[in-house]
Amino acid sequence: MRRSIAAVLLVLFVAAATPGASLPEFGPYIQAVTGSSAVILWEGRDANRISLRLEGESISGTVSTRRDSVLIGSAWRPRSEAQIGNLSPGERIEAVFIGSDGKELPKSALSFTSAPRTGSATALFFGDSGTGSSAQKRIARLMDRMDADFILHSGDVVYEAGARSEYDERFFDIYRDLLRRAPFFPVLGNHDIRTDDGAPYLDVFRFPGGVYGATKPSHRGRYYSFRWGDAFFIALDSNVKEKEIDSSCGESRSVGRSDRYRRVEGTNLEKRDCAQFRWFVRALERAPGECWVVVVIHRPPLTSSWRKPSCGLLDALRTAESLSGRKIDVVLSGHEHDYQRSWPILLSDRDDVGDPASRRRRGGVWNVRHSFDDEEGTLFVVSGGGGGKQRLRPSPDLSAPWIAAGKKRFHFTQIVFDSRQFLIQAIDDSGEMFDQVRLVR
Repeated sequence: MRRSIAAVLLVLFVAAATPGASLPEFGPYIQAVTGSSAVILWEGRDANRISLRLEGESISGTVSTRRDSVLIGSAWRPRSEAQIGNLSPGERIEAVFIGSDGKELPKSALSFTSAPRTGSATALFFGDSGTGSSAQKRIARLMDRMDADFILHSGDVVYEAGARSEYDERFFDIYRDLLRRAPFFPVLGNHDIRTDDGAPYLDVFRFPGGVYGATKPSHRGRYYSFRWGDAFFIALDSNVKEKEIDSSCGESRSVGRSDRYRRVEGTNLEKRDCAQFRWFVRALERAPGECWVVVVIHRPPLTSSWRKPSCGLLDALRTAESLSGRKIDVVLSGHEHDYQRSWPILLSDRDDVGDPASRRRRGGVWNVRHSFDDEEGTLFVVSGGGGGKQRLRPSPDLSAPWIAAGKKRFHFTQIVFDSRQFLIQAIDDSGEMFDQVRLVR
């Protein structure tokens, strides 16, 4: 499944009066990995004097490198972006950085794998992280010790306003080791759009395109999909422009000015005629029949702590599932700075969320050894304990009928899946696994 690719020099050495260069100050970080392509970016003083060499035994990839600069505060920073194509699914990619003197830079090796077409995989999932807190750094150190093919992030990548300058200390520095060995697949949180409708977020990250990405130009990068082995992931945007959201289930929710789009329209999933909802239905229709279907979104449809459940989002999931004829297996979200996990919920039965059949079958008592048949319903997981403030926030209310487990802890989740099972484990900032759930076929 995994093969190496051979030494081929990423062309475009930039002429420089001074020989050599130092390691990138920011990066390298791996992005937009599919079964046939990947993107690697790096930034810093010497970024345009560094190239990348792919190493291995056989040549597979084709490479092009783009150089530009990004404005950080009042200063311009050089940036390079290597686009790698013509890969094979599940291929192991290894690379080193080369200075302008043609010499390999010490400790510059990185490696990752292109998305496999089938097979098992391990992912890490977390969110609401980017405050620069000691808890965020503890979580990052723990994740550094874990195997991961890719990383999922539930949004609010950097606080408070998603400014480009905030990424240096609250993203690049903290996740340096993770970024060079596994691609990040984030979704937009409400804090991520506070600066220029999310322009810094869209500048930092790259996303799968083509049939997997949004087709409306102003929406590109705000929602997308990708396949990794035996799972198909659909990343959605829960942000809206409207001040008031009146959902079809009668819910009215006020959206503060700093938490809503100023210019981007057509993202409201609670409106069936919006561009994102129509794309969502098509993405579900395209999901391969043999794959688990996983939706990743910032705002949770189900929550029992600081905020109330969003019946509008829940109804959007239910309607999209009905229109596409494709079941959603797992919904991953953040926004709440805690951990919550539901019993499997049958979206096709509107009453099941208030009295889950999966709970009744087990006497209403959760046991960590429980496994659920995938036909029992959809699992909802909130994992927003990546480092954001928890002080003064309530713990999840375990009396809610749909909730099976919940804790106010700093944490991340590890996800392991193959064609037969989908396993989720919650791990706190001390390294203790405090919840586990498994869907089986």
